[in-house]
Amino acid sequence: MNGRMFHAIAASLLLAVGICLSSCALLQGEVATFEKHCEQKYLSGNDQSKERWAKYHLCLGRGYSQLGQDEKAAEHYRLSIDHEISADAYGLLGEILLANGKFGQAFPYLKTAIELDPVGLGGQYNLIRAYYLLGNKEAARKQSEAAMRDNPKELLLRFLVAEKLKRDGDIEESLFQLKTLATDYPGFFQAQWYAARAFHENGNIEEALYYGERAHGLNSRAFEANWILADCYLQKNEAGKAASVLSKLLESQELSPEERSQIQEKLGAITAPSSSK
Repeated sequence: MNGRMFHAIAASLLLAVGICLSSCALLQGEVATFEKHCEQKYLSGNDQSKERWAKYHLCLGRGYSQLGQDEKAAEHYRLSIDHEISADAYGLLGEILLANGKFGQAFPYLKTAIELDPVGLGGQYNLIRAYYLLGNKEAARKQSEAAMRDNPKELLLRFLVAEKLKRDGDIEESLFQLKTLATDYPGFFQAQWYAARAFHENGNIEEALYYGERAHGLNSRAFEANWILADCYLQKNEAGKAASVLSKLLESQELSPEERSQIQEKLGAITAPSSSK
């Protein structure tokens, strides 16, 4: 190794060490900042009750979690539970264990979080995910149904579960969740639209058309839903129905210039053959 190469490698190593030290210093500064914030917020007064200590550790746990230090976060969530039982601490601890692949350990914490707060959206979502990750689809579905009875935000919950399943590659179960959502809420546009979009993306035109028509009946001027419905008609060689949907869509006053241009271009392509005869 010649001298020039040695100096180049040494310089690279020094730069890497410098970056590491800077990052460590920055991290320490961030830790000191949120630790001071938590202490001032919950322990600065005369009240040193268990409730205040529980909130202090919960605050620290959230801070460490945001910095990606899951072990430290879990430690403080456990300390929070030691001082006071709360749905937040149980749910957050379960969520960290779930994220780190410790599904079996996460389950009892998530279950307890739901028992303490049945309408907590995050707790329900993570418990359903835990069932799926443990391979128990039947229990996941039952929990999802129970959440719909207890949770005023069940529509969002079901959609979040379906989206997560899709990202995890379980398309069949994701479609099942969205189809159930649309069936349970036949008069809710978003439920029909979510199902139509999912089936369209999956290439199931018959199902996409079914839910697309239901969405169209509830709102004929929503761009994305009716654009997909028109595409379903075109794939079934029903150009007249596609043109009718797009023409109705043009009546909407909420279209962007780009959306209006797309519709006009598509309509022109549909009607061009017939007008040239």
